[in-house]
Amino acid sequence: MILWHNATFHTLDENQPNASEMITNNGRIVEIGDNLNRESVTKAVDLNNTHVYPGFVDSHLHIIGYGQKLNRFDVTGITNKKELLAFLREQQTAHSFIFAEGYQNLGVTALEIDSVVNDKWVLLRHRDYHALTVNTKVIEDLNLNSATGILLETAAEDVIKKMPSYTQLEIEKMLETSISHLYRFGLTGGHSDDMRYFNGYHSTIEAYKTVLAKTPFRVNLLLAHEELDNYEKDEQAVIDENIRLDATKLFFDGTFGSKTALMFDPYRNSNDCGVRIFKEGALVDLIKRIRLLELTVAVHVIGDKGLDELLTVLKKYPPKQGQFDRIIHASALAQKTIDDYSPMPIMIDAQPQFLVSDLPEIKDNFSKIPQYLYPFKTYQDLKITLAFGSDAPIEEPNPLLGIYAAVTRTGKDNKIYNENERITRYEAILGYTVNAAKIGNSTNSGKLKVGYRADLSAFKLDLLKAPIEELLRDQVYLTVINEQIVYPKK
Repeated sequence: MILWHNATFHTLDENQPNASEMITNNGRIVEIGDNLNRESVTKAVDLNNTHVYPGFVDSHLHIIGYGQKLNRFDVTGITNKKELLAFLREQQTAHSFIFAEGYQNLGVTALEIDSVVNDKWVLLRHRDYHALTVNTKVIEDLNLNSATGILLETAAEDVIKKMPSYTQLEIEKMLETSISHLYRFGLTGGHSDDMRYFNGYHSTIEAYKTVLAKTPFRVNLLLAHEELDNYEKDEQAVIDENIRLDATKLFFDGTFGSKTALMFDPYRNSNDCGVRIFKEGALVDLIKRIRLLELTVAVHVIGDKGLDELLTVLKKYPPKQGQFDRIIHASALAQKTIDDYSPMPIMIDAQPQFLVSDLPEIKDNFSKIPQYLYPFKTYQDLKITLAFGSDAPIEEPNPLLGIYAAVTRTGKDNKIYNENERITRYEAILGYTVNAAKIGNSTNSGKLKVGYRADLSAFKLDLLKAPIEELLRDQVYLTVINEQIVYPKK
C-alpha cells in the first residue's frame, strides 16, 4: 500500500471534490480522504504541498508522429523567407535529403528553394500537416505537375509515401522518445492516430506492444479505415491493459490554413469553398461497412459546411445503441447546424491551441468569418461532451497551454476572439480528464476515486486559482502511471 500525502487532491468527483491523502495498491485507488488509516501502508510519497489531478490525457495526437518530429528538423520558429532559405543552405552539405517539420506557409516556391538547394530533395511539411512544399528536384524525380512546388492534401500525401519506410526498430525508438517527452507535460495517456502513417496495422500495434511493455502509458489507438481488412482478420478491441483499439479514423475535409476545410462561404477572392475527401456515395458505403463491424467512427472535419454534411450522414447511419461517434476538431459551426441539431450519439475532441496558432492569420482566408469559430461554450450548451487534445506534433502536447487557450481565447496578437465562447478552468480541465475518459470509453479513469486507476498529474500550483499566466510556464511536479512515478525520473 502506498500513501500519497501532503497535497491537495482535486478529485473531479462531485461527491468528494477535494482530499488531502490517498492510498493506492496494485495500480488502483483504495482510499482517498483526510487523516486516513496508515496501518497497512508500506510506503509514503510526500507530494510537497502540490496540487494533484487525475492523470491528464491528450484526446487527439499522433504519438509516433510526435516522436518523428522530435527527430527531424523543426522550422516552427522561422517566420520569414530569408531565414528559412539560410537554414536550408546550412543543412544541405550534411544530409542526403532535407525533411523539415512545422513550416509556416511563407509562400516559398520550388524555384526559391532551388536557389539554395537544387541537387537533393527538400520537403517542407506545413504545420497543419495537410500540405507540402518541395523543390524542383522532387518535382522532376516524381514527375509531379506543380509549378510552385506547393502540394495540397492527397498530392502531398502521395509524396510522403515515396519517402523510405521506417524499420520497426526506428518506429519503436520514435515512440519511446515521444512518450518520454509526453511525461514532462503531465500526460499519462493519449488517443493516437498513427496507423496509416507508420507501416500499417500490424507494425503499429506491435510497436506499441513492445514499447508499452517497458514504458508505462495509456493509449487509445484509432483504427485507420485503410486497415479495416487487417482488422477483420485480427479483430480485437482491447489489445492489452494499456492499449485499446478505438474508433475508425477518416477525413471529411481539410484545414483552414490550406483553404481546404469545407465552408458554407467561399474563401476570400475565390469561388472555392474547400474540399470533400470522400464523394458522398463512397462515404456512405464506408460508414455502412464500419457499422456492420459494430464500430464507431472518428472523423476529421474542420469546416462549418463539412460538419453540417457529416452530421446529416451520421444521423442517417448511427452506431449501435450505447456507442458514440467521435468528431475531431469541429472548428467551425454554422447557425443552420445549431438550429437543426437534435441530440446525437457524438462526442467532440477539440484542440484549443489551434485558436492561438490560427488567429489572427486565418481571418484573411475567409470571405466571411464564421460566426462560431472554435465554439467550445456552444458545444457545451448543446450538451455535447467536449474532450481536449493537441493534435501533436501540430501543437505542443501541453495541456496547460490548451487550458489557457480555452479559458482566455487569446490569439497571437493578444486579442480576445469570441469571448462568449470562453469556458471555465474547471470545464477545461474536464476536457483532459473526465471527458477524455468518456470519449475513450474508459470507466475507471478521469477521476480520483476508489477503484479508479492510480494515474496522477501533480502540479506545483492550483490550476483552478493561480494567475492564468502561470499556466504558460512549466508547472509539472510529478507524472504517475499505475502508481509508478515516470516523471521526473530518479
